[in-house]
Amino acid sequence: MAKLLTIGKKKVVISLVGIENQTRPDKNMPAQVMNYDAAAYPYQLTKSKNLYPVLTLVVYYGKEVWNYSRNLLGSINMKKLPEKMRPLISDYEIKAFYRISDLSAKELNQRFKSAFFCLAEYFIQTNAVGDACL
Repeated sequence: MAKLLTIGKKKVVISLVGIENQTRPDKNMPAQVMNYDAAAYPYQLTKSKNLYPVLTLVVYYGKEVWNYSRNLLGSINMKKLPEKMRPLISDYEIKAFYRISDLSAKELNQRFKSAFFCLAEYFIQTNAVGDACL
């Protein structure tokens, strides 16, 4: 299903918006996001004359700091790969990553206008209380 996104006066067609909700850091998240995005294109190739963007958002609610890479090359072991071959390996980066507990109240109000605001606010407060008890 294609969605029309309006930003200011610009209209952008997005074929799929996926939201990956995470409560724990995951070292394989760049590969998972790449897989989600790539899986949306074969359908477009068979059903449409045009390709439209696919957007996957990763929303992290956990208390732990996300210490894993947000790009594929940072997630895979390339130690044994010869230096000359490394530039030939395609990278994939998670472009839309939000750690909810890092948002200030002002940022929260600016970014979220729907019922998701209440959920995000809950996680911010829960994580703040947990951190204060340490």
